Amino acid sequence: MATEDDKIYRFFARPNRTDQFWNSLSSFGISTELKDLIARMIEYNEEHRLTLADILAHPWMKGEVATHE
Repeated sequence: MATEDDKIYRFFARPNRTDQFWNSLSSFGISTELKDLIARMIEYNEEHRLTLADILAHPWMKGEVATHE
């Protein structure tokens, strides 16, 4: 479980810090839906964090799937 002692988690727990992270990865073309999913999975307030059922129901999880082709 992530705590405030974890410096990486603490980085994301601070307001507006996730924008810095996503901006650093902008060249990778990460979708808005994936950003939303990840942000909600690591939500600092555990009452607002997604459950496994919420994660599986998220629109990004319902999207296209890569194939070997």
